[in-house]
Amino acid sequence: MLQRRFRRSVVLAAGIAGVLTAASFAFFVGSFLADGSHEGTAGSGGGGTNTLPVKVNFPSGQLTPEHAVPLTAEVENTTAKSVTFTHVTATVTDAEPSRCLPAWFHVKVEGGSKPAQWTEALEGKASAPVTLKYEPGTGSLFRSGEVAAKLELEETGTNQEACEGLPVKVTFHLN
Repeated sequence: MLQRRFRRSVVLAAGIAGVLTAASFAFFVGSFLADGSHEGTAGSGGGGTNTLPVKVNFPSGQLTPEHAVPLTAEVENTTAKSVTFTHVTATVTDAEPSRCLPAWFHVKVEGGSKPAQWTEALEGKASAPVTLKYEPGTGSLFRSGEVAAKLELEETGTNQEACEGLPVKVTFHLN
């Protein structure tokens, strides 16, 4: 009887160890996601479990239809290995979507060697134009020399005063 209980305990322990080993392997080999956002305010006066953080930054209070603001995004690879992504999208939201339409805001890229490809990638229409590989540590989403990113508030010809001072949130999703 004692021998049978011992065998059950060994079998149970081996089963648990196997499940934990498989889960650990799946975590380190599985796919990663990266998400990040930044909230700032529009200016006034016309003037996953396997998720890596993305730090997004742009000047708060300076965005107007006449003045786009520079935007940076850094992927923080908190793992001990390199991580590669093939898709990136950008989403802009605000606190009053019924008065200040999120569709008026855009993440744009310019300059560098691949602005058209980056534009399609950010709109979700294509894969990123380059391999998005990040070593452990922090690395820029937009590689030096490829493009410069900016946040724009589109001039619509309508009254956009409702956007003044509202929080604007930019979110990047990589997978």
